[in-house]
Amino acid sequence: MDERISEPTISVGMGKQNPQGSARPAGETVEDWVAALTAIPDGECSWWSPHIWTRNYSLAADWIGGHGCAIDIDYEDPTREGNRHTELPAEAWAEFFELAGDDRIPGNLIHATPRGARVVFLFDQVCTHRDQMRGAMEAAALLVESALQREDIEAQLSAGSGNLRAGFSVDRACLDLKRIFWAPRCTVAGARREAPVVAVRSRKYVLAELRLDEEPAESKEAKTAERAESSLVDAVKSWCEANPIDFSSKTCPMCGHNECFGPLDGDLSKWFCFSANHLADSGGIGKPGSSPGTAFGDALDIEAHRRSVAPAEVLRVDGFLVDDLSHIDISGLVDGRKDKRAWPIQILKLDAVLSITPPPPIIEGFLREQDLAVLYGPPGVGKSFVAIGLALSVASGMDWMGMGIEESAPVLYMAGEGVYGLHKRVTAWAGGAIPARSPLWRNWNQCNDLVPLLDPVGFRTLLDVIDEEGVRPRLIVIDTLARAMTGGDENSAKDMGLFVLRCAKLRDRTGAAILLVHHTRGDGERERGSSALRGAADVMIALSSDDEVGGVRLSVDKTKDDEPPDDMLIHLERIALGKTDKGKEIASLRAILHSGEDMSDALGAKPMAIVEVLKQQPAGAPEMSFGDLHAATKIPKSSIGRIVRLLEDQGVVQVSMSGRSKIVRMLDLG
Repeated sequence: MDERISEPTISVGMGKQNPQGSARPAGETVEDWVAALTAIPDGECSWWSPHIWTRNYSLAADWIGGHGCAIDIDYEDPTREGNRHTELPAEAWAEFFELAGDDRIPGNLIHATPRGARVVFLFDQVCTHRDQMRGAMEAAALLVESALQREDIEAQLSAGSGNLRAGFSVDRACLDLKRIFWAPRCTVAGARREAPVVAVRSRKYVLAELRLDEEPAESKEAKTAERAESSLVDAVKSWCEANPIDFSSKTCPMCGHNECFGPLDGDLSKWFCFSANHLADSGGIGKPGSSPGTAFGDALDIEAHRRSVAPAEVLRVDGFLVDDLSHIDISGLVDGRKDKRAWPIQILKLDAVLSITPPPPIIEGFLREQDLAVLYGPPGVGKSFVAIGLALSVASGMDWMGMGIEESAPVLYMAGEGVYGLHKRVTAWAGGAIPARSPLWRNWNQCNDLVPLLDPVGFRTLLDVIDEEGVRPRLIVIDTLARAMTGGDENSAKDMGLFVLRCAKLRDRTGAAILLVHHTRGDGERERGSSALRGAADVMIALSSDDEVGGVRLSVDKTKDDEPPDDMLIHLERIALGKTDKGKEIASLRAILHSGEDMSDALGAKPMAIVEVLKQQPAGAPEMSFGDLHAATKIPKSSIGRIVRLLEDQGVVQVSMSGRSKIVRMLDLG
């Protein structure tokens, strides 16, 4: 038997996306439980639950037991407009606390919440049957409701049975096997909670007696129908209260536009987007605002859009919608929900157009947030070295090619080629040392392939993984487009259009710039594949060999809204990283700005072409003959021998004989 079942245990966690852990009271008494709950660390969104799960607390199927249950009580004022939940008045809590201390409120321990109270029932034995636990929770809720009525502190929410009156009511969204509760001492949306846990009854409840007598089916249906609308509305409001809107960024998380997102008339529970393109670009999320195209709504709008599910599914998965109500359509009860046209069309006025501000720069005059950029060049020109240098410069906040970067920011580097040498390239960029400030993320699977963006499941998984990291990258590098487009045809405008749409979705979700590393056509003049890529790109960056200086020329041949910067000459500097066990030097390259001085220590474009071709050979066989190298690189046969000798002298390749042919084998170069 799981130790968490055999011994008193509570589940704990820190943030909804984090794995759960567990804590154990020191003993069997109610006072031991009070101490355990009080000891839960003060942290951002720290939570606890009396329920125990095998893996995922958000799945009822993973529930395996519980040593008690918790009943949430809200303080509600029906005379308030809009949200009737209100902060718990001090005098109301004092009255509730006194009643509980006099044994007139059921439960074993209580603590206040910002808008009510929580009553915890402890069982005399562990409950491992779902139906029994549901019955126990329902019975506990009815005990609390009866006490609230008996003591005349129950909220009167309907004028049909008397005057409207503020008071307490049970939040039935807590009657769920997936429910978690904020810890008595935790921080939510920057607000610190400090709620002492108080023991009010030392004798635990007998689980076998804490149940409901079977009701007639007609009575159950009538009760369900009676409370359906109230419970659903409460579930929406409870979820929104537990998941405050993040207004730290002015970028709208639904339409993706900048400098347009904020609270509605100072109400932090409602958002407002004043972008005239919001409804068109978000798919109609929210209730129309006073100006054309604008909209407002609540936190549930944002989360349902993020997960690409219905609002009811968010409530159900998060445990705010009890199982017997989860089938009901709540679209009419959720603020900001309405029938949407499939293709909303908005006509912008000039003042709305003039209010749109461009995204901030990542590298001034070169790359901005939310740009779709393409870095392309022929094999061996050094594309990955340039891309890694750019990514690490953004990640560490260091200048790149003489251009300033204001501050460091997270970078997601999705490497599909040369991933096993990536650590050497990173170290070479730092001059032979491991860089101290470079949060470079790598993403590849065991097959050395990128997540295929055209695959719906793979793409959805990628978005979920980024969300789970909890950090928004400012730049995402995809190296290479071909690896990320597995299953699609680069030359097909339809496939390339879908790939571009996926990149746009990735950009809109994160707000990051997307940099695609791509190959050129056979003639080396333009990028490979459909022109749909160039049409959609904000920036096109070409790399080509410059034989006069023995380096690489970087040219920006397309920008949508800015003057392209001057061409750059880049030097691929060789960096020694150590030696192998046999004394061979290990080296890699880094891309730096060409100073105009002698570059004889660089490999140069033609040697790099040979290196890249060798690296593309199947794993375990990185070797080719001189003739094969000529055919693959188009380097004249008369030059192959000289270049190979240069690479051999620098410890990059090894030459051996196979019969009468010379074979070139790749050594340990990143």
